[in-house]
Amino acid sequence: MPGRPDASPAAAASVLPAGADDPVAISDAPLRFAAGVDAGEADLIGSAFAEEATVDSAPCGRMLGLDFPPLEGREAIVGFLSATARTRITTPGVTNLRAHRVGEMATLTALVTATHMLRDAPNRRFCMMSRYAADLVRDSERWRMRRMVIAGAWSDGEAGVLLAR
Repeated sequence: MPGRPDASPAAAASVLPAGADDPVAISDAPLRFAAGVDAGEADLIGSAFAEEATVDSAPCGRMLGLDFPPLEGREAIVGFLSATARTRITTPGVTNLRAHRVGEMATLTALVTATHMLRDAPNRRFCMMSRYAADLVRDSERWRMRRMVIAGAWSDGEAGVLLAR
């Protein structure tokens, strides 16, 4: 998409090493996730998740009166978000990151504001603020989210945009 910075897989390689104890290295996982969603880059989204990852957005769905089943496994997460990118433009912003390392694992919380628009009807929009909580593990490359729970805080606009209807 014109005007977007490079979010290619090569950009994903420029992260801090997994061995870093710094909360910035831990916080890079949700930032890779958000950048991948924004750019529709499957490899970048996948770099944020462990192989056996789970994304539970049921708390967010309940706030909206929608049923969001959990996504199980990196392949399912990336597949769902890649399919979503074909019908919607999503621009997430991640703020208030708090990361804490506990041995070989870490926990993280963040606020994410995302605006969703239908590609074929960009005047239809939905914006929401969500609270993210994640458990992370590190591998030889970097920190990756193993479990992410998304709870809605507030929303504005047409919730049907999330379902591409």
